[in-house]
Amino acid sequence: MPDQEKIRLMTRLSIFEACYGKKIRKAENTGRFDLITNPVWRWGILVTLLFFLAAGTLAALNMDMVLDAVAKDQTGSLIITVLVSWLSVLAVTIVLGFVFSCAGARKLEKLREQYRGMLLELERINMSTHREERSPRRFVPEEEMWETDSGDGRHHGSRTREEDLDYRNMQVLEFEDDDFCYYVEAVPKRGGRRR
Repeated sequence: MPDQEKIRLMTRLSIFEACYGKKIRKAENTGRFDLITNPVWRWGILVTLLFFLAAGTLAALNMDMVLDAVAKDQTGSLIITVLVSWLSVLAVTIVLGFVFSCAGARKLEKLREQYRGMLLELERINMSTHREERSPRRFVPEEEMWETDSGDGRHHGSRTREEDLDYRNMQVLEFEDDDFCYYVEAVPKRGGRRR
């Protein structure tokens, strides 16, 4: 079952990577504050350019009205009207941009947490599979342990419990005779003598 679970999880991860991989990598390299403010500044600059482009086009189409305002010495009020309109549009853009950026940053944070959760789950499956592969096939319970006394005060053949073994320093030993070549995994006891 761990293999099926691993395959299912890796499939989900690959689909997740294909859909959201670029966004997640970009979010990893960008701070939360920048994730919110960068789109707001971009939208503010874009709206400013579009506003003044539209105002210039409107002024070019209504050149008679603009010339009348200049002739009647109403240039100041015309400029103030344009600036107030621009500031109003910019304020609305910044507020809406901030709201949408916060929502986008929150969604991106959830995606990152989901991605991290899947990676941790995959790591857990890999660790449990690795542990199963490296551990001996069967450990005898403590009540079934047997000992033989050879008369010299030392015990031979006593079984060792799993927690008394040091799997990090496991070695593979090779033996050979006329017919076979033997490979044996030797797991040292914790606190045992090191040669």
